[in-house]
Amino acid sequence: MKIKPLYIYLILAVFIVVGIVITNYLSQDTPQKPSDLSTNQMPNDDVHKNLPNDDIHNGMGGKGPGDPSKDNVKEEFWKTLNSLREEVKKNPSDTVKAFQLANYLSSAHNPSEAIDLYNSILKRNPKRIDVLMRLGLVYFQQHDYDKCENVTKKIISYDPNNSQAIYNLGAIKATQGKNDEAKKIWNELIKKFPNTEAAEFAKSSIANLK
Repeated sequence: MKIKPLYIYLILAVFIVVGIVITNYLSQDTPQKPSDLSTNQMPNDDVHKNLPNDDIHNGMGGKGPGDPSKDNVKEEFWKTLNSLREEVKKNPSDTVKAFQLANYLSSAHNPSEAIDLYNSILKRNPKRIDVLMRLGLVYFQQHDYDKCENVTKKIISYDPNNSQAIYNLGAIKATQGKNDEAKKIWNELIKKFPNTEAAEFAKSSIANLK
């Protein structure tokens, strides 16, 4: 049984990468605003602390006092995106703004430009794990599993103890229907990193494989 790509990989965004939150009242065609969904495993640097997260609500789908309307959220999104474009254009060496812009572009269904920006950052610092994680997610969403796997293996080569990246590698294999390879990767992960969130995900994913 193949695991649905977005299901298995986007679950990981909760504790791996800067994920995508869609508030309950937004429609599918509304741009998705990048938000920091990770735990304390994410670096507390300028990139992550500056990512906008003011559109996260209580998860119940209701609007509380001061909640933005759908149109206001869309307008704010595009305003921020265009502002970031101008800032990056003025200062291409600002990797913090470039990373923010790339995240917005990927949320706005513009993966090609986002990928170009992620790669431009990696040219300056090829060991940026946060950028590699996000790049891998975009490739995964594009169903480009070969590139996603290459990026994930690169992360592991830089950080052999990155349990999230190791889990991702298994997720890629499972998505391709390579269940035996996925199980092997996940079982090794469970053995090497017991009592971690990645290990718990691995246990659950193995149980879901048929």
